Amino acid sequence: MTLQGTVQQSYSIGFQLLYVNLSQNFGLIETKLTLFDCTSLQSCSLCVQHSSCVWCSTNHQCTYTKSKCSNRFRIKVPKDCPQLFPNPLSTLGYPVHSGMVSSSRTLNLTVRNLVNYNLSNITYECQLSVESNTVKLRAVVLDATSLMCLITSPFELLTPNRTKVIGTVRVLWTNGIDEFPIDQPEGSVPIVIYDCLKIGLQGCSACFAQEDILQCSYCTTTNTCVYGIVASSMCRHSNSLSYCGLPNVTSISPLSGPVKGGTALTITGQNLGFFPKENVSILIGGQLCPIVSDKIIPGVQLVCVIPPSMDREPTSVAITLEISFQLSVGNYMYKEPVISKIFPNRGPSAGGTNILIFGSNLDIGNIENTTVSIDGHVCIRIEIQSSSILCTTTSTDKSYVTAGIQLTIDGNNFLGPSSVLYTYVKPIFKSLFDKSNFNDGSIISRGGVTIFINGDNMNAAIQPQLSLKVDNMTYITNCSVVTHMRLLCVAPVFKGVVAGTAFKYSLIFDNEELTDLQNVQTLVAVVNPVFDKNITIEYNENSGEFIQLQGRNLNNVLKTDISITIASQYCSSMSVTDTMVVCKPPQFSPNGQSTAPILVHIGSGEGILVEEIGTIRYKSNFITILMSSLASITLTVIVVVIVLIVVYLLCHYKKKSKKLKCRHIREMEQFELQKEVLNQQVENVLSQMQVLQSQLHETVQDEKQTKAASNYENPYDVLDFEDQLPKMCIEKCNSHVSDSFQSQYDLERYVEMTGRKASDSNWDFDDPKVSALSGL
Repeated sequence: MTLQGTVQQSYSIGFQLLYVNLSQNFGLIETKLTLFDCTSLQSCSLCVQHSSCVWCSTNHQCTYTKSKCSNRFRIKVPKDCPQLFPNPLSTLGYPVHSGMVSSSRTLNLTVRNLVNYNLSNITYECQLSVESNTVKLRAVVLDATSLMCLITSPFELLTPNRTKVIGTVRVLWTNGIDEFPIDQPEGSVPIVIYDCLKIGLQGCSACFAQEDILQCSYCTTTNTCVYGIVASSMCRHSNSLSYCGLPNVTSISPLSGPVKGGTALTITGQNLGFFPKENVSILIGGQLCPIVSDKIIPGVQLVCVIPPSMDREPTSVAITLEISFQLSVGNYMYKEPVISKIFPNRGPSAGGTNILIFGSNLDIGNIENTTVSIDGHVCIRIEIQSSSILCTTTSTDKSYVTAGIQLTIDGNNFLGPSSVLYTYVKPIFKSLFDKSNFNDGSIISRGGVTIFINGDNMNAAIQPQLSLKVDNMTYITNCSVVTHMRLLCVAPVFKGVVAGTAFKYSLIFDNEELTDLQNVQTLVAVVNPVFDKNITIEYNENSGEFIQLQGRNLNNVLKTDISITIASQYCSSMSVTDTMVVCKPPQFSPNGQSTAPILVHIGSGEGILVEEIGTIRYKSNFITILMSSLASITLTVIVVVIVLIVVYLLCHYKKKSKKLKCRHIREMEQFELQKEVLNQQVENVLSQMQVLQSQLHETVQDEKQTKAASNYENPYDVLDFEDQLPKMCIEKCNSHVSDSFQSQYDLERYVEMTGRKASDSNWDFDDPKVSALSGL
């Protein structure tokens, strides 16, 4: 029995056999028979595991024992299958140098049972795969156990910043039409693609630290790492620390971590030893920091796990690199994170709330190993700084729970204080809109109106939203919290929605849609409200009258979503029915003209619709005119009185100021006149004194002559007389001066001017006004 056209490898068929023996006894035998489809098996190793199947190597096919296949190429046991094996000399894989080289290279692979390798119509290829890149190389079979891939030209499978990458290799054989892979019984066969030149850019020790199978040598003349085993005075293949120089550490990260340890410390630089060829260790405060070998980049990067602090408390310790000697390369701080507060401190049980945790030392350790959890639920999208952590909560199945904050850093758990708590609450939806003033379950087809959402815990989210879905469109609008029992949303303006269209709606709390809403009802679009247009209303100014505006379907929106303005002022005391709006307009025209436009506003927020439906004409009556006139006259009189009072006060002030000024001017003029008179009087006195002096002199001469003629007996009498003349003259002059002044006032003014007393006989003869007395 042969089964064709199926990919099933085996089938189980049940048989029942009914038999009758000679004694007329009946019996029933049951059994199962398993059948194999050999052609569905695609590899030699799988094929020969079944005794009824054989592998024909010439056409790379699993077939039946009695099928046509030469015995020479018929394989029945797994050990005879053509096979490719990993590199037996290195777990790293077969080495493939990717850079420029001066000569051709070969890649020798370990194979087995290439029974048809010497057939003229069979050729082999090596297929190298690195990530998304593939390269095919021509291969030569040396014998049944050895195959050589030929690298005759340079190829590049490395990205610019990578020095080494792991790939895979397969061996294919072709008959000129199809390609077939040979078996790989141990799984994929790794290869390591590398570039000695790029490795050398990381330093001398990076070149020396590579496995010998990579054949990299370092040359000091060019300070480069070259491909090939080079032995000379300038190039070496064997490692030597003195040859490379001292380690050069360029970065250490992180520089702080939890007191309990567990942080992965990464040291990068150049000449960081020849690990794994050479023993390299790191000490933290004298304690051994265990090396993580699979994260090490030889000569360039060392990684170890920080041990717990010996003091079990925050402290600073030294980081020591130990190769063949010890070298201190920096300091490490043991710290404890502290949580001080959280905002917000509540959110919906569906999660999605962005929370901000405040504290100190929150960025210690390996940030990628830091998590925040609330009641066992780990936050996502975490952003960490020293004093804050921003993350997003995930959902919980509990309706209400209050829990503390747990911070995990490098496997160490830290709990926030009991005062820092977060509460999950489950919003409970009850109804859409407010039945007390709106028809529940409907919305005008235009949209742009207010929607109320009633329930409990409506304040659970920082940003609640309402989602409205119709056909292939989804409208999402933000809502604001009125109370913990009510949200206020403004529907967006819909496009192409007609009356009767059904909406699906849902609530979104902090970016998470609430899928378990209860009491959800259908939301149906209804016709839009309409007002009568092209109307003209006559209105008496300052009458206090109401106006009526007719319309239809006005109750299809909330009363608060309808407003009327006259020009720029609102119509107050408004009441709304399904067909009419009644309101009190401004008592006088807002725009100062006899007519003003009537504007209808329907909706809320950005979706509000404004339409002009007509005009209102303001009329003036007698009482209004009279009251206006009286008011104007009264105002005019008040203004005039105020102006007169101001003018009077100003004039009075000016008059008084002018009077004082005039008096001052008169006094100054009088003073100047008196000054001139005094000067004239002084000049007259001085002139008289000169005449008197001349007369006295003549008299003295005459007396002398007379006494001399009469033989006056006492000649000294003449001398005494001359000595008494100045005193006599001064007394006479004083008398003349006093008599020269016409009044006591003139004398006082003169004394003020000259600075001497009138009764003072000691005149200042240096004074030019009395210099004429100097001749006495």
